[in-house]
Amino acid sequence: MSDQPHTQLVVSPERLRVIAYVCFSVLVAVGVVLTTLFADMVPEDTVIHHVYGYNNICLNFDYPPATYIVPTMWCVFLVPWIGYILTFWLRAGVRRDEGRLSALAYRAMSVFSFFEVACALYFIQVFVSKPYDSSDPIFGLAMHQHPFTIFIVSIFTMSLKCVWYFWSTGKLSATQKVTHFVFIVLLFGMTSAKVTTEINAIAGGPLWVPNSPTATAVGGLADKVWTVLATIVPALVTYFVELPGADAFHISLVLAPSGEYTSRLPLSKSREVLA
Repeated sequence: MSDQPHTQLVVSPERLRVIAYVCFSVLVAVGVVLTTLFADMVPEDTVIHHVYGYNNICLNFDYPPATYIVPTMWCVFLVPWIGYILTFWLRAGVRRDEGRLSALAYRAMSVFSFFEVACALYFIQVFVSKPYDSSDPIFGLAMHQHPFTIFIVSIFTMSLKCVWYFWSTGKLSATQKVTHFVFIVLLFGMTSAKVTTEINAIAGGPLWVPNSPTATAVGGLADKVWTVLATIVPALVTYFVELPGADAFHISLVLAPSGEYTSRLPLSKSREVLA
């Protein structure tokens, strides 16, 4: 098909991930500025603060004028975020076909990828269901927080999937394997703590009183540590460690009759993805 008019695209999954984190950082910054300067609310008098004893990142998405802008910015963020998930999954399939990635790893990454896309799309409910919409603050918080809680899990699976891929394909040095393993262990611990704290709060505190002095101090610190591990560390590692040595897709787009296209497909295990 080289003799036919075609378009060449070069797509790097890791570059898409970096772009997604930049979009997310801008989204959060805009939310913080708008909420801090213009929102008609008292931070210590929000539903989240009453339940947890501290505010988390969701505060910056909950009040006008941030609510007029941030949901649209989330849709912009979804483009590179889902693009990264899709291209990562396609590349993993190629590596599976080459024998560099086990069938088990590929199946696990496929499940993780589907889960991550679903979580990113469902997160939009955070902007729809405000914690102050219900007369019952716990119910309102549960409707507002549970999409965020699920998204927290997907951030962990994305990092786990990434480390698994680069480890299996021989892209990490011995030192990098150690640092990546330590990172995943820390992220797993903080994700477990974060999710447990969220579930305990939206369930009404069956495990411990969410806004007790001890829970407030420990939870507030854990929330900040998790935020760093889930956002800042992956973005820096992706840009400085994984992006320089990662593989990119070279995609050719050709207009050709279906029969002619099929007859020219290479005899390999590579899959064809049809829209």
